[in-house]
Amino acid sequence: MAAITPTLNEVCPVGDHSVVTGGFTGVDADSHIALVPTMGHVFAFSVSTPTEDATTPLVELNKVTGGTNTQGSVRVNTATTGYYTFIAHVVGAI
Repeated sequence: MAAITPTLNEVCPVGDHSVVTGGFTGVDADSHIALVPTMGHVFAFSVSTPTEDATTPLVELNKVTGGTNTQGSVRVNTATTGYYTFIAHVVGAI
């Protein structure tokens, strides 16, 4: 499972919670994005596809990936390349 390095456009913290916006380039395989440290959690993650007819990506929150605990990560299977944008609601430091 490959790690996706997102571009963070904005992090809007309110107490321990944050709204994070950004984007990443999709890949043809399962990947994960680490948004918070291991003690954090992702409450919601919404992603837009690069084109209208692109396959909707599979998204799993707070998934243990690659045999290690990556709590606070988002697992995405984009199935197609292209630039995806996202918005996430997280708790924990970014």
